[in-house]
Amino acid sequence: MSQEGQINKLLTPKQLSVLLGLLVSGWHGLWDAICYRATRGSKFDGPLFGVVITLTITTILGSLVIPIIDTWFGLVVIPIEQTQLQINSPSIHSFGRGLISSDCTDNGTGSPCNVITAMGKSYLVSASEAFKVLHNVSTIDRVNYFPTNQSPAVLYLGDAASSSNVDFKATTFAVSTQCQPITYDCTYMQPNDSKFNCTPALTGDFNTLSSPVGIKLFSNSSLTETSPFTYQNPVYFATWAVKEEIDSKSFVNDPGVAYHSDAVETLSWILNCSSTVYEATYTWVNDTVTSFNTTLANSTLGGIMSGPFGNDRVNAALQCAANFASAGNSSADIAETTATFMSHAVLSLSVGAISRRKNILEQSRSKVLLTRVPIIPFRLLITLKALYVCGIIILAAAIIIWSHPKEAVGVKSQLTIDGLVGTIFRKDKFRMPLLKNPEEIKNESQKSEEGEIKVALLKTKEEWSYATVSFKSGETVIQFM
Repeated sequence: MSQEGQINKLLTPKQLSVLLGLLVSGWHGLWDAICYRATRGSKFDGPLFGVVITLTITTILGSLVIPIIDTWFGLVVIPIEQTQLQINSPSIHSFGRGLISSDCTDNGTGSPCNVITAMGKSYLVSASEAFKVLHNVSTIDRVNYFPTNQSPAVLYLGDAASSSNVDFKATTFAVSTQCQPITYDCTYMQPNDSKFNCTPALTGDFNTLSSPVGIKLFSNSSLTETSPFTYQNPVYFATWAVKEEIDSKSFVNDPGVAYHSDAVETLSWILNCSSTVYEATYTWVNDTVTSFNTTLANSTLGGIMSGPFGNDRVNAALQCAANFASAGNSSADIAETTATFMSHAVLSLSVGAISRRKNILEQSRSKVLLTRVPIIPFRLLITLKALYVCGIIILAAAIIIWSHPKEAVGVKSQLTIDGLVGTIFRKDKFRMPLLKNPEEIKNESQKSEEGEIKVALLKTKEEWSYATVSFKSGETVIQFM
């Protein structure tokens, strides 16, 4: 405009200061420009109006509107965890259980295939794994409890690797045991009388037993016929325990427990129990049994489940059951605790005759994060960002095309604090060439002190005024502006 003679569009000193403030002062400069526009009540002269409008729109859009929409979008977009199911066909895992052999009733001695008899003693097949399962430390097999409202409880043999990541349908074996106290039918309940006589096949003396706990198999529920291996289902047996207690007053009037209060208070009890073996098919979904169907197993399973009880190591496990049972408040508690333990023991000690089976059905379960995106904030955010980017691109293109880059470099260097001060206070305003960029001003300041101009603010008679101070031939020259 200056070169074209458009004098009416030239900037006033105030407008020039506002323009410089916009270029270097950010928000503060923008506020000064708005206040100047409001107080004048008319359009800005020259390019100042376009600068204000452009900076206002881009600033509000980029630093206020878009962040607000972006925050709104972030608040309404909430990821939700969803379960993804994938059917595995054929099944990958083997969480089911079945017999290791189709004929598990005769291994040359008449004993089941999970028991080896030699030199008058019986030994468990896979004894190490069996006792790991019994004590819940196995990484292969696990005895699980199936919750039911009915009594007695049902326990089944599962896989230790089953988890919520795989849903499946599989076959296995389950056992349900029920016990009832018969101590009052076997003893005279006298304080110093330790003898018991339940049936002709179940008699003895608590004080002369070889072990404080024991178990004996029978072929009938009346406990009159004993059998080393009972190839029948249910399996009938009697179990007893002698437990020394210091504090056991809750059993004093319980007819299901023989209470002896001589030197050391002693509890004794005898239980008549039966275990029923089932072939089961169950469905496991999300770490929970959702269906459990049972059918009565054949007599072979009865022999397999009862075979391990001839092993001496079983008595050590029974001692643990007696310790837990004696912590109850009645003989009914003792019977229930013992029944649950016996179901656990029957399944655990039979794993030598049991092998894995492929799952009947199987599906993998995995978690994925899904997000529901609201349409309004999403489209609004994309549109505003697109407009912002397009505006920046158009503005940059316009500057490149219409700003006359070669000439704009010199003009831009002067529209800075360095350019303005350098122009006002240079040595010779008429003969010194115009500095093309701020770097030249910087280089100018690095000249020797001789002839270098300093700027001072001095007081005259009327007011304070700027002055230039220079050194020529060792003398100070002061010139007011």
